Amino acid sequence: MQTINSFPLITGTFKIADAKSIINTLYNEKILYHNRQLMQILECNEGDVAEVEQKIAELEATRNAIAKFLLIGKNDTLVQVKSEIQINFYSPESK
Repeated sequence: MQTINSFPLITGTFKIADAKSIINTLYNEKILYHNRQLMQILECNEGDVAEVEQKIAELEATRNAIAKFLLIGKNDTLVQVKSEIQINFYSPESK
């Protein structure tokens, strides 16, 4: 059995600086989460360091790509941002 639900995360029109701040905050928090995970792996010597480091690198690259993209607009430009979170429940045998 699989259940899928989507929830809005960001929906709105923002000044470029505000959009950048909101998006950076989300990415920074996720990077911070993975950095904590990495420290725990290193302290306990259990887990895949490379996998977590790769995830951090991917998040940083995406955050930087978004920041670069937002440089296209001028300060008075408005941008629409829409993002959602999708949560899936499934039992291990239904993967």
